Amino acid sequence: MLVLLGCSILGMFGLQWLVSHPLAVARVDFFYVFLLGCLCGCGIATFSVGITQTSFWFPLRKQGQALGIYAGIGNLAPSVFSFFLPYSFRIGGFAETYVFWLLFLCVGTSAYLLLGTDAWYFQLRHRGLPPQQARDMARFRFGQEIFPEERFMESVIHSAKLPKTWLLVAIYFTTFGGFIALTLWLPTYWRNHFGLTPVQAGWLTALYALLVALFRILGGIWADRIGGTVSLRIALLIMLLSTLLLSFSNLIIFSVLTTIFLGISMGIGNAAVFKLVPSVSAHLLGGIAGWVGGLGALGGFLILPVMGTLASLKSDNEFANGFIILMMLSLFSLLALKKFENQSGRFVQPVPTALGILARKNPNFTVR
Repeated sequence: MLVLLGCSILGMFGLQWLVSHPLAVARVDFFYVFLLGCLCGCGIATFSVGITQTSFWFPLRKQGQALGIYAGIGNLAPSVFSFFLPYSFRIGGFAETYVFWLLFLCVGTSAYLLLGTDAWYFQLRHRGLPPQQARDMARFRFGQEIFPEERFMESVIHSAKLPKTWLLVAIYFTTFGGFIALTLWLPTYWRNHFGLTPVQAGWLTALYALLVALFRILGGIWADRIGGTVSLRIALLIMLLSTLLLSFSNLIIFSVLTTIFLGISMGIGNAAVFKLVPSVSAHLLGGIAGWVGGLGALGGFLILPVMGTLASLKSDNEFANGFIILMMLSLFSLLALKKFENQSGRFVQPVPTALGILARKNPNFTVR
C-alpha cells in the first residue's frame, strides 16, 4: 500500500510541477507526461490491496459489511470530487487544483503510515514465527479465519485457474466498470441530452455517485444477511431494467428517477461481488481480489468508448443510446451469475495442528 501511494505522490508532484510551468509542458515529451500519469494511477491499485487487507481482519460472516464500508466510503470520491472540482478551478485555477490533490494525497498517505496495521497473522510473521505457527496462533487466539497463500505468484496463478474468478471479473466489469464509466458519461449526457448547465449536470452526477457509495455500504450488510448471490441477482435485474428504460427516455424527471435506481443497484451489486470473493477460495483471497478489482475497474475505460460509439449513431435518442451497452452487460452478468451458482466447489477449513489445538484450549499459551 505504501509503495503504491508513494508512486502516486511522485506522479502527482511531477504533474503539478509541469502544469505550474507552462514552458516546461511545451518542451517535455508526451511520453514523460504519460509516465507521470501512470505513477498517479498506482493509487487506483490500492483498492485491491485494501480489499485484501480488510478481509483478513474479519470473519467470513462479516465480509459483506466490512468490504461494503471500506469500498463504499472509497466510492464517495467521485461524488465529492464531481462537486469540488469546478469550485477548485474557480478558487485557485488549473495549476492550484493539482496542489490541492497533492496535499490531500500526502495527508492520506501520512495517516495510513501512522494508523495502518496488518491482520494478526502478518504481525506474528513479522515477529519471526514460522507460517504454520503464525496461522494457528492467529486462528485460535485471535479468531482470524482468512489466510493468504504463502507465495505471491502462486496466489495469482492459482486464482486465475479458477472459473469462478473470471465469472466474478465479468460481473464486476459490469457493476463497478459501469459505475466508473457513468461518472464520466453522465455529465455529458445531462448537458447534451437535456440541455442542463455544467453545474446542474455535476450535481446530478454527484447524486448518482453518492447513491452508489451509500448503497455499497448498505448492500454489504444486506449481502451478509440474505447471501451474495441473491442480492447480486436482485441488483442486476434492477440494473437491466433501469438501463433499458434510460435507453428510451426523453423526459428528464423520468431519467433522473431511473438513474437513482441505477445507482442503488450498482452499489448493491458491487458489495455483493466482494461478498462472494472469499467463497471462491479464502486462502487465494489476494489473487482473486486482484483479478476482480483490477480487471473490473478496467471496464470503466473500455465501456466508455463503446457508449460514445453508440451515441454517435444517427438517431433522435443519440446520447440515450449509450445505455444500451450497459443493458447488454447486465444481461450477460445475470448469465454469468447463474454459471457461478452452478460451479461446484466448497471452502474447506485447514485441519488444526497440535499447536493450534493447544492454543485454543489454553488462552495463556504463547510461542517461545
